[in-house]
Amino acid sequence: MSTLRVALVGCGDHGRHGHLEAYQKLIQAGEDLDVVAVCDRDEGRAKSAAETLPSGRWYCDYEEMLADQRPDAVSIATPPAFHRAHVMAALRSGAHVLCEKPLAMNLAEAREMVTAAEEGGRILTMGLEHRYVPASDYLRSIVMRGDLGQVYHTRLWCGHVWKLPPSPHFLQRSLAGGGVIAATAVHWLDLALWILGNPNVVTVSASTFAKAPRLRVPPPPFSNAPEGARILTADNVEDFAVGFLRFADGSTLSLEANWLQHPTHRRIGIQFLAEYGVAEHRPLAVRWDGDGQIVDRTPPDRPSEPADHYFLAVARDFLHAVRTGRPTFITGPQMLQVQAMVDALYESARRQCEVRLGE
Repeated sequence: MSTLRVALVGCGDHGRHGHLEAYQKLIQAGEDLDVVAVCDRDEGRAKSAAETLPSGRWYCDYEEMLADQRPDAVSIATPPAFHRAHVMAALRSGAHVLCEKPLAMNLAEAREMVTAAEEGGRILTMGLEHRYVPASDYLRSIVMRGDLGQVYHTRLWCGHVWKLPPSPHFLQRSLAGGGVIAATAVHWLDLALWILGNPNVVTVSASTFAKAPRLRVPPPPFSNAPEGARILTADNVEDFAVGFLRFADGSTLSLEANWLQHPTHRRIGIQFLAEYGVAEHRPLAVRWDGDGQIVDRTPPDRPSEPADHYFLAVARDFLHAVRTGRPTFITGPQMLQVQAMVDALYESARRQCEVRLGE
């Protein structure tokens, strides 16, 4: 394959400044790549994104774009409600696909998409950039080798300090599928599961709460927007969630996700509690306690943040897989597992009880 022809569906904030900017940086670095067109149902967004392309091609109809351009690869950065339709259309056109998280609105849709990619011999992967940070790979290596002994509990917390996501669709259940779990916790839940080796989950318990609609003044970025109150009550997604997972080996994982955290020195983190010590992400830390004393063994050369553009490693991995035919870093079964966890957390919160996987 010579020059890869890539197209983008979805020119909102992450599509424009995540996917598109990452591809453009790869081109600047010498990647044999051409972004042939962009698509967004909002004509203004499509035109604005297209102005950064040599071709300048833009569309408001993704089916028309796929038929006209026949791209080798397609990035999907639209609201989750449209992922299935956009991914399936791209796969039918013969393209490989990089889709934003969450993969789908539910596990049934996700399975259909993964199956279609497998049967068509196409690549389908997700934009989960936190796996590509060197600290993530290091923590997985020491956990999988058993350097710390058995991990008996994992703590996970994530979110924003008093700020909702900037695009209104994140707050509408019919478009986003959910709130802080679907949009934010999915990143960190995937990362924690991957570092642990994707263990089998037996049961899930969760509770959610929507605080934003109860505030007298909407929080940023809708504080001064005239439609702020209407946006916040549109579908009433959760902005706070807690969850608890039990694994088949007897270990557990707890998570807390919150878009409206009060100021804190550490709004995101993962902590692995193990037989011989504790390992942490964001920032990276490794402390051993096997000899009765706590010893800091944190490696100095494993950054917890991307060294360059936050989405660059995702785009590079996707394009390399397209060129070589090898699997991407994020596989179909792993995508399905994290979608199953998202579904189970929402089901448990809805039923107000623990749910067993497969029920």
